[in-house]
Formats: sequence, structure tokens, C-alpha cells
Amino acid sequence: MISPCIFIDVDTQHDFFDSEGGMPIKNAAEIRGNLKKLTQHALKNKITIISPVEKHTNETLKKGPYYCMEGTKGQKKISETTLKSSHVIKNDKSKVNYETLLKRNRQLVVEKCNFDIFCNPHTLKLLKKTRLKNCVVFGVAIDYGLEQAILKLLEYGFKVWVPVDAVKPINEDNREPVMKELRAKGAEMWNTEFIISHT
Repeated sequence: MISPCIFIDVDTQHDFFDSEGGMPIKNAAEIRGNLKKLTQHALKNKITIISPVEKHTNETLKKGPYYCMEGTKGQKKISETTLKSSHVIKNDKSKVNYETLLKRNRQLVVEKCNFDIFCNPHTLKLLKKTRLKNCVVFGVAIDYGLEQAILKLLEYGFKVWVPVDAVKPINEDNREPVMKELRAKGAEMWNTEFIISHT
């Protein structure tokens, strides 16, 4: 069984998904439909979505290529994965009441300054406060930050489910080797329809 679970939607931002974006991922637009299905399913079924996003300034990104820069369209999440009932958790050490945020918001957007979703000190604490072990993880890029997120989640003792038609690699040649590695580590690989029908 996948339920009860958390959805973790990684780096679904304009700079990665738009062809004119700061760091476009080839064919990323192909998964936008499935990303929307997963997001709307989570909303309908009261599943919390944790959404790590990159956010850069001239301090965090001193030289190009420049992408996901603070205040730009490219840093914003695409509409398919954006809920109105969301709250942003900044990448700092400020005090956060995780339980209150989880009760009040269907989506928690966690800012980060590199590919590692756990570089924000709140990410792991937030996940632990859900008291759930099953994570459905999707987004980009499966051969970069998304891969590392899944490996760390497994390392921390979470069970990971990956809708394979809702992820994209930077390099298509990397897709199968990465998927094979993640399966070997314990990640479950299914499609979006299976995930939706089992959560």
C-alpha cells in the first residue's frame, strides 16, 4: 500500500520547463500533464505536497548560467504544480511551527540554494513531522537533483514511489541506468495512473 503518503514535487519551475527558461530540460513539457494529474489528485484527496524549489541570488549563484533567480518568472513553479493553499518555507534557520503549517496548507514550498533538497534545514524536520513513511516523488531531473533526493530519502528510512512518466532527466541516456540504480536501492517504479489509483 502507498497510502497514507506525502507527495514530493521537486524543481517543477519555469526555468527548467520552459524552452526559453534559464536552464531548460529537453522535453520536460511532456510530463506537465501527469504533473497536473498528481497535483490535483493530492488536492482532492488531502495529500500534503512538499515542493522543494531552487531560489538563487547573486550571492548563491556568483557566475552563470543564471537560473531560478529571485524575483524572476523562471524561479516560479509552473501552474500545473501550484496550489493556492501553499506556504513558502525560506532557506534559513528561523523558527517554524511544522505541525501548524501541515494542518493549514496542502502545499509547502521549500526554498533551497542548490540541487540538494536537504540543504534547507527545515526539509528533513518537516518530513519527519508528517509521521508518514511513504513518499511519492516526481519532477526533475531524475539524473541529478531528483536522483539525489530519492537516494537520501531512502537513506533516511522513507519508502519511495516514483511515477516514471512524471520525471525527466537532463540527459536521456542517463535515464535507464539511474532508474536501475534507484530500483536496486529500494525505490518503487510505477506510472502516474497506478500511483493515483493507489493513493
